[in-house]
Amino acid sequence: MKRNILLSLVLCCAIACNNESKTGTSGDSLVTTATPAIKAETTSSSAMPGNCGSLLLFKKGTVIEAVSYNKSGEETTRQSSTVLDVASTATGVTAEVEMKSNGMGKKENSFTGKYSCDGKNLYVDLTSLFANMDAKGAKIDGDPISFPISVKEGETLPDVTYSMTVTKAGKQMKTTVFMKNRKVGPKEKVTTPAGTFDCYRISSTSEAEVDIEGMDEKMKQIMQSMKNTMPKQSFVIFYDPAVTIVKVEMYSDDKLVSHSDVVAIR
Repeated sequence: MKRNILLSLVLCCAIACNNESKTGTSGDSLVTTATPAIKAETTSSSAMPGNCGSLLLFKKGTVIEAVSYNKSGEETTRQSSTVLDVASTATGVTAEVEMKSNGMGKKENSFTGKYSCDGKNLYVDLTSLFANMDAKGAKIDGDPISFPISVKEGETLPDVTYSMTVTKAGKQMKTTVFMKNRKVGPKEKVTTPAGTFDCYRISSTSEAEVDIEGMDEKMKQIMQSMKNTMPKQSFVIFYDPAVTIVKVEMYSDDKLVSHSDVVAIR
């Protein structure tokens, strides 16, 4: 379903930083070609607010590789993220990250994601992750996903809402996704090909609403009835404050349907 595609891409793309103290075995190398960095004020780690400087997401040249798998454990997609540029702002620091995604037998997708840090939280700009869809006639709006650097077990994180609007047959169709109930669970060790990490288990649920221009009340009721019968979608994000997202699991009616892991950092 469309909301699954959007959410899986967002969460997989968010796997984009690490701490220098973490080590692991590199997986298969991916060829990445960084586009020319946008001119901006480069920021040294010592000048960054709070703990931003400890995140490799804000270290130019870092490359992170991740792999997505289906419910049977078969590889479906490889993602490569390269930090192109880091810049200071009035409120903290930002990073531009080139992301390339290679699906099995599919054309490579490439786009640039934007991240920011204010010393207390890391923010993932959802709209930047889908900026390349503007050329295809789709408009993306949404909130940034926040991840606290000093996370605590039992903490509740802010909900996230984002939407995609497309025009078909002269009518606009808007799909809105709601990420809710973002709860921080206990710490646990998570091992991937990139190493072993101390992660907090962050669970969340997701819902989607579709609004088609010109829908009458009968159509709205039909859409609501369809929504009520659809499987319940949920996610588990394994989050190491020194690394951000290490692993993501997607569930449909509590059954694992896919997962993504960091496999290499260089």
